[in-house]
Amino acid sequence: MPNRERKRLLACIIEDATLIKSPEDGTTKVHMRFKGGKTETLTTLNPKSSAQQVKTQPKLVDLVDKLLDDHIYSEIADLLRGATSMRLRTRLRNSWAWESRHRRVMVPVRVLIGLWLLALTTILYGYDVGGWWGVLLVPAAALHFYVAYRNLRHRVES
Repeated sequence: MPNRERKRLLACIIEDATLIKSPEDGTTKVHMRFKGGKTETLTTLNPKSSAQQVKTQPKLVDLVDKLLDDHIYSEIADLLRGATSMRLRTRLRNSWAWESRHRRVMVPVRVLIGLWLLALTTILYGYDVGGWWGVLLVPAAALHFYVAYRNLRHRVES
């Protein structure tokens, strides 16, 4: 749905909205009054500027300063890479939850794509233009069915 449609829908629901920005807290309060008279208050964090997003954290700068007393640049880089790889392993472990949700959603989608490819092949053969299309579409459908089956089996085992 385009943004202008979303804005129109919100205009039908919301009577008034007030934003109160608190720079010292780094938050913004949103007071909303709906057409029915109900009020709601939300608090959100202010987004960081692009400069703040790429700025090196002060504690990392302090750590590098301390390490420079006893190590050379390449040793510091190796130490930091080791800490980073541990964080990456933790992130990968957390991403497995996303992967299982993705598999659960993709099983019916893959089955539908496989059925659609088989239906398309049948239609093309009905018009006598099937020829090589069948050679291309039937294996693609079989691949979708196989991946859906494998994901379903993986879901049952875990």
